[in-house]
Amino acid sequence: MNRKTGFQAILIFSLLQFGHGAIGQSADSTKSTLNFSGTISANNNGFSFVPTFSLGKGYLTGKMDENWKFEPGDIRGVIPRFTEEARIGNKVLLDIIHLFAERKNATPAQSALAWVLAQKPWFVPIPGTTKLHRLTENNGAVNVHFSPAELAEMEAASAQVEVMGARYTEAMEVATGL
Repeated sequence: MNRKTGFQAILIFSLLQFGHGAIGQSADSTKSTLNFSGTISANNNGFSFVPTFSLGKGYLTGKMDENWKFEPGDIRGVIPRFTEEARIGNKVLLDIIHLFAERKNATPAQSALAWVLAQKPWFVPIPGTTKLHRLTENNGAVNVHFSPAELAEMEAASAQVEVMGARYTEAMEVATGL
């Protein structure tokens, strides 16, 4: 048996990465997912939960409307969730995030990240950015706090949303091996 010790064991066993964010993926990928219920119980085993694409590959920042044009080579240009039709249909989810962002005097990105952070103390979102000003903005999410009533309100509102567009193309989904 190849046993890992020390730092290797910490890396392997203390961190569990999963591709979820405020527009996550559930068993039924058409359901809105401003929720993580049933997603993971890793903390019982000392794991952290690291939702990647916590800002929906940029969509939840509110900067990407139906008129957005992707640069050549931008992978989002071929993902069904980023078609013009899907962006229009998913705007209702953005409206929910914007509403709570305005209430907290925060940006939509901060609101979405704060929501992820509020789920469990062991959730550590990775929003991803290449711009320093976006990193600064994203870090501001730690100063945005939602009460249990606000979280319940967000959950109830988002439960009514059917997210349009698949997370990946069929070929991309097959390539993930999941």
